[in-house]
Amino acid sequence: GVLIIDVDNIPVISFNKSTGSVEAPTAIFVRIEDAFAEIRKILYSTTSRLSLEINPPPLESVGESSAQIVVQADRLSPVNYVATFFLQVFDDNVRLNCVNRPCIGPSVMGPAFLVSLTHFPVTQSFLTNFASIRFGNVLATQTPAKLLNCSNYICFISITPPSYIGTGCPYFAGFCTVSLRILISETSKEIASTVYTFWAAPVIYSARFDASGLQIIVEFAQPTNRASMDGSDHICNELFDSTGFGYGAQCVWQT
Repeated sequence: GVLIIDVDNIPVISFNKSTGSVEAPTAIFVRIEDAFAEIRKILYSTTSRLSLEINPPPLESVGESSAQIVVQADRLSPVNYVATFFLQVFDDNVRLNCVNRPCIGPSVMGPAFLVSLTHFPVTQSFLTNFASIRFGNVLATQTPAKLLNCSNYICFISITPPSYIGTGCPYFAGFCTVSLRILISETSKEIASTVYTFWAAPVIYSARFDASGLQIIVEFAQPTNRASMDGSDHICNELFDSTGFGYGAQCVWQT
């Protein structure tokens, strides 16, 4: 961005009135922290005030930064005019993030989850009437987004995801990752975005008895061993209602 600096009690300096560029014998330097800014142009120079535009250098951190401007009205003169000031640096990037949990949920009837929207203050009226929330190519319309809290810096919003089946996103190994975007409804202009992952319920690929007829081998279309069960874990009721399996039934994950 462009920053305008006004400095008082500086002698009239030489500059090109058409382009605003500094001309000899004048020299001007602006330092912010450990880097020098680019002098874009001089706006005006009078007996009481100097006004100039600069392009600040890239700054790594937000907060207060020390700055200094040095004006040499005549490079051949040993007299320098120095002014020290402080610059408040802030991050204006609009970001969308899930709060307290990853951006994941079931593909059907997913629960509401909390997101944070930084550097874009909103109201409930704006969310309801002028914004839309899109998961991939599906609008979240069943339950309106709810604004929980908002300041000039960050807003917390509750979002309920739509069901996401047969919408053009192929599920691989049980999941599908799409873009989660907050848009301005009228123009579809994106305010902020992140990614959201839908997980589909496991689908049985095959179920068959083994050769002895004592075991049923069930294969699913995606990994299901979320509990990291190994060959020594046999108790069915850790994962299932074991009443339908009969006395002494064992459940073993092979892979």
